[in-house]
Amino acid sequence: MVFSAIIHVLAYIGVISATPTPLELGQTPVLPLSPLTSILYDSDPLVPIPRLEHWGHVVFEYELDQRHAADVTVGKRVNVKLLGGNWTNPDGSVRAKVLPDIGGEQGYTDDEGLFHLDIRQVLEFVSDKRFGFVELRGFGKIGGAANIIINVETDSADSLKFNNQPLWAPGSLSDTSVSSPVWALGPPRRTRVNDDDDM
Repeated sequence: MVFSAIIHVLAYIGVISATPTPLELGQTPVLPLSPLTSILYDSDPLVPIPRLEHWGHVVFEYELDQRHAADVTVGKRVNVKLLGGNWTNPDGSVRAKVLPDIGGEQGYTDDEGLFHLDIRQVLEFVSDKRFGFVELRGFGKIGGAANIIINVETDSADSLKFNNQPLWAPGSLSDTSVSSPVWALGPPRRTRVNDDDDM
């Protein structure tokens, strides 16, 4: 249990360190389908290597013209209504629908113009009509790239793999939606840099 928690933390740190910084988000993003095709490690002969597994795509639609903004100590906080959206599998088939009018966006824009996401939403999985409760946190710029970490809780028998699974969504924000591939931090595989059976 402790080892698993340590691996999740290390994998999360590795993913975040490979993503664009807030200063880089002002540039037009080019988001690859496979963001970490190779990972370089030190010369440790036996190291855990976290894997990214492509679990699909998400699109969330919201009503940005109704922000209900309030000035706060760190910038401007918003309260934005969710209109819907969906989660799709890697093959494009729909896995779940985002239920409208439940949850919403309550993030804030800081003094540098960086938007800090704080989204809650509810999914309905199409296979068994069970629900998923979702939290999304991250940062980005409207019209630019976003880095989002997703957590899901569900009792859907077909989607139990989402529970306690860190999901990374390196997507983009527009005036009306968030769109992103979804990557799961897969179980690490162990590899030997110098595999010499004779020694």
